Amino acid sequence: MFTEAPTNHRHKLWFDKPAPTYGRQSLPIGNGHLGAMLTGGIEAESVTFNVDSMWQGDDSDMGQYQAFGLLTLSLGHDPEKVTNYRRELDLRTGLHSVTYQHEGINYRREAFASYPHGVIGIRLTADQPGALSGALELQAMHFAEFSKSYDGIEFTGTLANGRSFQATVRLHTRGGEVHPKKGENGTRSYRSFRRFATKPFDSVVLEDCDEIILYLAADTDFAFDPKNDFFGLPPTEKIAPRIAQTEILSFDAMRDASAADVAALFDRCTLEVATTNPAAEALPVDQRRAAYRDGADDQGLEVLAFEAVRHMMIASSRPGSLPANLQGIWNNSNWPAWTSDYHADINVQMAYWFVDPTNLAECNQPLFDYIESQIPFRRRAAKEVFGPEVRGWTVDYMNGIFGAGGYANYPPGSAWYAWHFADHFKFTQNQDFLENRSYPVLKELTEHWQDILIERPDATLVTPLTFSPEHKPMQYGLSHDGQLVHSLFSDFISASNRLGRDAGFRKETGEMRDRLLPMQIGHWGQLQEWEADRDSRYCVHRHINYLIAAYPDNRITPDDTPELSQAVITGLEARGIGGAGWSKAWRMPIFARLLEPELLERQLRAALRDFHDHLIWESYSQIDAPAGYAAGLVEALLQSHQTLSEDDSRFLIHLLPAPPPSWQHGRVKGLRARGGFEVDLEWQDGQLTRAAIRNVASPVNQAVIRIGDEIREISVARGAQVEL
Repeated sequence: MFTEAPTNHRHKLWFDKPAPTYGRQSLPIGNGHLGAMLTGGIEAESVTFNVDSMWQGDDSDMGQYQAFGLLTLSLGHDPEKVTNYRRELDLRTGLHSVTYQHEGINYRREAFASYPHGVIGIRLTADQPGALSGALELQAMHFAEFSKSYDGIEFTGTLANGRSFQATVRLHTRGGEVHPKKGENGTRSYRSFRRFATKPFDSVVLEDCDEIILYLAADTDFAFDPKNDFFGLPPTEKIAPRIAQTEILSFDAMRDASAADVAALFDRCTLEVATTNPAAEALPVDQRRAAYRDGADDQGLEVLAFEAVRHMMIASSRPGSLPANLQGIWNNSNWPAWTSDYHADINVQMAYWFVDPTNLAECNQPLFDYIESQIPFRRRAAKEVFGPEVRGWTVDYMNGIFGAGGYANYPPGSAWYAWHFADHFKFTQNQDFLENRSYPVLKELTEHWQDILIERPDATLVTPLTFSPEHKPMQYGLSHDGQLVHSLFSDFISASNRLGRDAGFRKETGEMRDRLLPMQIGHWGQLQEWEADRDSRYCVHRHINYLIAAYPDNRITPDDTPELSQAVITGLEARGIGGAGWSKAWRMPIFARLLEPELLERQLRAALRDFHDHLIWESYSQIDAPAGYAAGLVEALLQSHQTLSEDDSRFLIHLLPAPPPSWQHGRVKGLRARGGFEVDLEWQDGQLTRAAIRNVASPVNQAVIRIGDEIREISVARGAQVEL
């Protein structure tokens, strides 16, 4: 029943024309330490590279994510004489390639960003000897000192905030000659977002080479060490062992190890959907998107976008790195939009919603490392905002990496951060994580919110004066804030039950949770955003944070709260399909949770039409909308949000709750469900035909499964699989 995609196109983003040198349509690759935008041009192989800790700022200045440098190898080929051009990124392996023919010679470029080795590798070859000549240029995006020799170029420098940085390019050639003295140096103009600057560069000349191999390593002295002002090892000490590997290991060995590393994560979860438009599979992705925007069906493109965002997270958020910021780790500007920071009122959260459900648990670690590193500074901020007696910590709307933030204080953001700690445990059932990382955060923030809640004469508890993101005016008792506090208290109570700790405090928290201002339905049937019934049915504001109880939290469901569920739909439909890309994408998991597949598919199409051609970014080079898109697809195929125990050890696993109607036939493998289970599904004509449930971490060896309206209980021993 499946219409299979051609093998050479599956999991691949490919184009039949080069990308602009500084264009946003370039194909990003990364490895969690070093990211690059490989443009795949004809005249030059350009790599704008970034290091995830390349921020300018200090404790009093949030700072912003910075471009690190630009590596360019100019071969002098005439674009008018180029034929058979193909540029592609293999999402499964992270391998990037460009092939084309110029004046009868076939050229090939390969590139990878290796997480195991901490380097980017690039190899250029041709099918005739001595065909590779040109200039290798390294440009720094900040003031730097350069050195060069026959085996490469290097620069070092210090940012205005005192952070030191270094980039090293190691050059290997076969045949031909390298001429360092012939290379130019000086400054070149640099433009980004209508700003101009000059940046230093140095270069070497290559003549008549058979093969050129480049290895790029770059780093700063940043470390997750708030006690030492986030200073760690000098970049030289980090880079030296990485470059040393390039002298020992072959390009093929490093490339294959990098590909295997990416594939090991990517292959955990696979999605296939029968397409009604098989001819689209043979087109480059920009042409497929153009047709899709014009209304063409392309289920294969919808799946490819899901795969692209999983590749994005594998490439930009790995243990030891900072979490993915607004742009992931790819940025060609020293003045990025919204500082390319961590926006706590939706963006950073949305970026990580899909990670656990799609079997990428390790990619969450940088998010938890980052949050924990900020807590000492955010405790001080809480006392400044709420008073010296207040326990716990707070965050701002915009947040950097050195403990500072910007725009305004965002009180419920701390509770939303805590949600991620709690939800990660629900998926993994990792007792050590719960005890040593999740529980301390949950308890401290529960104390914080107990201190700042306001008690009214009737004993109702309301949240402090804030504004519903980013929707004014300021009010007490916002629905958004109360929903997050309710979620925080519930997660703390479950964790306390699981660990058998703080029984008295747990009871107190439960009593306070029960006194929180409840959600309310307004006069035209909408879920109210404010305590007062002041919502306009003509409002199309992009922010829908007041619907957190529907998703990502679990308090509003069609079965348990049908009136609230309808109120969510009524309010959302009044606001339209969403103005911002992330707003369109957020509607997807909400409609999935409310079992509205037709509305979900409408949002799916609306969101995907706005993505960049490489499917990893949307809008101002942001990753949030594609990430929310992936989260929505997961919720359409598998849901596990309804807890069945007081200690979060058992959850109802709902199979195929709201698949897009056009996805008539499909299969998915390796989705994760809360409670410690892994699930495979197959369906035909929109109906489930096969399910496999694996116990990978459940402590109770029992799964409760929902298929349609039927609920069944099955025994699944640890490490075993049961097929339905």
